[in-house]
Amino acid sequence: MKPPTTEPLLNQWGRQARAACRGMDSAVFFSPCGEQGEARRMRGRRARSVCHDCPVRSEPSGELSQSRLGGNGAL
Repeated sequence: MKPPTTEPLLNQWGRQARAACRGMDSAVFFSPCGEQGEARRMRGRRARSVCHDCPVRSEPSGELSQSRLGGNGAL
């Protein structure tokens, strides 16, 4: 049986260090209880814009996939 190919953990840390969301409050990506309407839409737009401009998104990431990252793609 061939062992699974894995990426060195240091490479994952490097991507996290270059991510556009590095150091941002998680509230940018996750809505607080009861958030609705325009406030929720604005937060979602801001989160998507952070992810859209992120230099890490264009890098190959081994087994890490968009579907595992959640709706906004946050790391």
